[in-house]
Amino acid sequence: STYEFSDATSSNGTISLIVPNEREIPTLGKIELIKKGSDDPDHTLSDAIFEVYEWDISLNDGAGGYQATPYMAEGSEHSMSYVTDESKGGGYYTNDKLMRYTTENQGKYMIVEEKAPDGYQKSFVRYIQLNKSENGLKKFEIEAINEPNELNILKLNESDDPLSGVKFAFRINSDNTLLQEEYNGTYEVDENGMLQIKKLIPGIYYIYESEAPAGYAVDSQERKIIVDSESYIYEEGKEDQKSHTYALDIINEPNKVRLHKVDNNGNSLAGAVFELR
Repeated sequence: STYEFSDATSSNGTISLIVPNEREIPTLGKIELIKKGSDDPDHTLSDAIFEVYEWDISLNDGAGGYQATPYMAEGSEHSMSYVTDESKGGGYYTNDKLMRYTTENQGKYMIVEEKAPDGYQKSFVRYIQLNKSENGLKKFEIEAINEPNELNILKLNESDDPLSGVKFAFRINSDNTLLQEEYNGTYEVDENGMLQIKKLIPGIYYIYESEAPAGYAVDSQERKIIVDSESYIYEEGKEDQKSHTYALDIINEPNKVRLHKVDNNGNSLAGAVFELR
């Protein structure tokens, strides 16, 4: 700013005094991210990991891009930490280092879910824009919903029609006591031949058929189901087919009776008629 003052000693009666502008108020951003599972929207999830990435206009030969290193406070393990707050259903995640608008970052930041809570699908990405004209601190309230993983077992007959009345025994790997004990037990498919088990945390599970409907043979094969560290589900030997919603189709064959009619010497006899009662 320039101010003019009268001065009788100056040649034109005035002098100019240049005074620096007042300190510019920075544009800052604070995040409050609430993480929930679609299966329990009244409570937050506290064991996810989020990182914040800052835009840098100098990357990619001036085209710009997000920095590879997370934007975080010195000494922090991650960009965001979980704050307990029962008024928000458990708590929320917040950035320990405030986002700040600069010429280099153009106010652009990106939030990435690097790890979802065990048993849930990782899917969250959100872009943040700070506007230079909005001086002061701006709060970003964000809700992120995770879908649980699913093991979907479809029971079919020899004609690929859904088969009801089938029961499966499901058990956890006895070597891993951290797995949910509630999954040990017997489950029955619904009227559409479907059995759905959700929110399986990483580990090894075993499933086998324990009871078949009348007229069908029990499938005695025990199947090993693996849930990896990112909650993907797959059957042993089929890792290339892993999915957060893994489908397993199992076919039951009907009971069959084969009769071979022979004479006293063991020779086959044709033309015999049998009645099944």
